[in-house]
Amino acid sequence: MKSIPITEIPQGMPLGGVTWGQLQSALVEAMKKVHRESRQEEKNDAAAWTASQIAKETRRRPQTVLEALKSGALPGHRVGNRWCASVANVRVWVEQGCPVAATAKAG
Repeated sequence: MKSIPITEIPQGMPLGGVTWGQLQSALVEAMKKVHRESRQEEKNDAAAWTASQIAKETRRRPQTVLEALKSGALPGHRVGNRWCASVANVRVWVEQGCPVAATAKAG
């Protein structure tokens, strides 16, 4: 069976029982859903966790998390007497194997 580029399919031609309007509506809704999920992920990544939250979520000892924050292996900042880090930084730290000591970057 020869495939037909979508640009060559006549507007009124049904696609397996689905009309163009239904297909267009489904695509628009799917795109909106992906966009909403993407924005929610961005908001979550911008959120900050305290050292105790990081320890709980990553199943690491609180002391390990504090050492990583103090050494710079886990980029973070202090708020009063508490250490915090963004969820995005925690995700990267976990992907790197949760190092405690910062590694020197070549460059």
